[in-house]
Amino acid sequence: MKLLPVCLALILFVFCGSTAQAQNQVFGILQNKEAQPIDFGEIHLTATDTDEVVQAYSDVAGVFRFEGVADGAYSIQFLYLGVVYEARALKVLGNLDLGVVPIDNQSQLSEIVIEGKKKLFESQIDRTVFNVENSITASTGDALDAVKATPGIIVTQDDIKMVGKNSIAVMINDKIVQLSGEDLNNYLKTLSADDIQKIEVITTPPAKYDAQGNSGLLNIVLKKKRENAWSNSVRLNYFQATDAYFKFGDTFTYSKDKFSAQASLDVTKGKTRGIERLTNYFTDETWVAEDLSKNRLNNLSAKVSMDYQLTDKSSIGLQYLHGIYNNTAIEDITHTHLYDRNEVLFSQLLTTGGADRKDLFDNLNFNYEYQMDTLGRKATANVDYFSSDKGNYRPFESDQFYLSSPLPPASMKATSSSDMDIQIYSAKIDFEHPMKFLKLDYGVKANFIRNASDSKYFDRITGSPIEDLSKSDRFDYRENTQSLYLSGSKDWNSKWTTQLGLRMEATQTEGNSIAMNRTDKRDFIDFFPTVYLQFKPTAAHSLNFTYSKRINRQSFWELNPFRWYVDAYSYSEGNPFLKPYNTHNTALSFTYANNWTTKVSFSKTLNGSFQIQNIDEQTKSRTFTRENFYDLETYSISQSYTFSKYNWWQSVNIVTASYSKISNIDPAKSMHHLLNDSGFFFSTNNSFKIDSQLSLELNAYFSSKTSFLVYAIDPQTDVSFGASYKMMDGNLQLNLSVSDIFKSSESRLYTSTTTTHTMVNNKNETRMLRFGVNYQFGNKNIKAKSTQTGNEEERSRS
Repeated sequence: MKLLPVCLALILFVFCGSTAQAQNQVFGILQNKEAQPIDFGEIHLTATDTDEVVQAYSDVAGVFRFEGVADGAYSIQFLYLGVVYEARALKVLGNLDLGVVPIDNQSQLSEIVIEGKKKLFESQIDRTVFNVENSITASTGDALDAVKATPGIIVTQDDIKMVGKNSIAVMINDKIVQLSGEDLNNYLKTLSADDIQKIEVITTPPAKYDAQGNSGLLNIVLKKKRENAWSNSVRLNYFQATDAYFKFGDTFTYSKDKFSAQASLDVTKGKTRGIERLTNYFTDETWVAEDLSKNRLNNLSAKVSMDYQLTDKSSIGLQYLHGIYNNTAIEDITHTHLYDRNEVLFSQLLTTGGADRKDLFDNLNFNYEYQMDTLGRKATANVDYFSSDKGNYRPFESDQFYLSSPLPPASMKATSSSDMDIQIYSAKIDFEHPMKFLKLDYGVKANFIRNASDSKYFDRITGSPIEDLSKSDRFDYRENTQSLYLSGSKDWNSKWTTQLGLRMEATQTEGNSIAMNRTDKRDFIDFFPTVYLQFKPTAAHSLNFTYSKRINRQSFWELNPFRWYVDAYSYSEGNPFLKPYNTHNTALSFTYANNWTTKVSFSKTLNGSFQIQNIDEQTKSRTFTRENFYDLETYSISQSYTFSKYNWWQSVNIVTASYSKISNIDPAKSMHHLLNDSGFFFSTNNSFKIDSQLSLELNAYFSSKTSFLVYAIDPQTDVSFGASYKMMDGNLQLNLSVSDIFKSSESRLYTSTTTTHTMVNNKNETRMLRFGVNYQFGNKNIKAKSTQTGNEEERSRS
């Protein structure tokens, strides 16, 4: 932590130096052609070295004023009722009186465009923006590929993480899509990266967003299209590791006058494999298990959306999503070797099994948007229905052989299965309400969830399946939530900006376990404040403070009591009685010259839940389950730098140092060794433009040895390369990439209790070659609205 005072001293030095620059006023008067003052006219002032716009409004006398304007070159726009009437360039070398600015509504400028170089990486008051359009490997393939290339984000086979944060939720166009784990990854693979404009990394979410999610948000913003045309995009990606799979997708978009529609289809087929080694060190024995799995993928997703412009101010839309995910085990073998205290092999355990995982989901959304006026006041309504039918079927056989022992072989044959039916009804209304001195956002939401899980276990040792009721269960879960939020932002002058918000969520839950003969009910109200303060002494410097409170509601699969057996001695299961938990986040960040950003952060999690391994030392049985058992405090400091001096090279670099302190709040978990943590993370993303057709990208990250809760984690490194070549006026694009070139990102985890030590080594195939072809044809002047549904938060937990 010696780095902290040094960085703080640097912040104060740069901050004090920057505020010493000259500060001026730019002012004038807006009048119409009859020389009458224009009230509530809008003026935009933009420095030529930045894309950030500073706004001011005229008063009843038509007077407008910008305070604290630094010397330099600017562009200024004059608007009224949302229409741009004049634009001019300015040179500020002192106080500048623009005099009377006439607004003639009979001579409207049809369009004024001020072009500038869009940065690959931008820092804003509440988020970091990654412009995917300017990236190479990020703008090809699917949305998951784009997320992988986002600075500060780490993607594994079954998880997405934000550097310095405990968890992350993903959004599409400001709407949370809370499919989690592997389900989330599968969903993102159905979206084309070519349709993504930018990805926003939001470390402190505002009150506008659902409070669900422990820490950060990742907002994927889709591109907007032009009107009156049609287009078709075809994409094919081939992935090769030990095994291979491919993805085919097609998107057709049509727009004519007031009607627009879009239809897309994505198919994934092929094979994947993975290896996991689990070593348990007991006091008298050592068990080494190696699980080899090979799976067949057969996924399909489809989307149809239609929008119609009812009037100049209102529009309606309908969207239907359908998805089928099939993951079938071709090979599933676990070899376990048992050694005594002298490291002599005395027994072997062989488990062979299968797995058939299916997820069928449907989502229907109806949306309505009404533009109240030309000042930006808007109301949006969404009504959603979502259903998901998830099935897991797991037959397995386990045989144990004893070496140099009279004990006969022991056998176990069984089948475990689970059916989970999820039904979600949601409705929400959001309002955007800009006023003369304040911009308000407010809204309401209600959702109703039912999750019915039926888990069964059949013993097949006799040849005929016999249900074991002690290992079977039916769990019914209901959750209703009503939400209100209000958020207001205010630009006090050209230097100071404030945004305050408050969200209220009332939640009622009921969980009923048939096997346990237990019903849990909860009824609670929680408030989630957000605070943003920004001070900009110049256009290129800013100091930001943020605070927020969040809640983490567990995914439905975490609540499902279904048991997934690895062998006769170990299984994983959900916990239907997990409790949601809160996290408080605060951060102070300083941005210098739009390239350097230093951030100091603190977060506190209360009554958090996580997966732990419970071991019976006598029987050697192992159960992996989730429990609420800890409080966690995390401190971090990060430094980012964006290099874009040359047109042919852009580089984004981030280094983060962190320290975490954990406390055990459950005496029953006192046997688990909880680990405080200190470590650092570094990432670099580099894009090279060779010429107008060929682009290259080289990315890498390094994570030091660190800890999280009960797990110590070995260092990890990843180096990836990508190339893109465009032909036929950019309509045909060829992509080639290699991920984890040195195969150095596999994870090794260690955990221990008072009696045992465990090592987990995941050897999933992280090194992969990908070749892709994208072809577009049709009229590119196309517009098809990207529908923003209202139930993504609830869907993500399925």
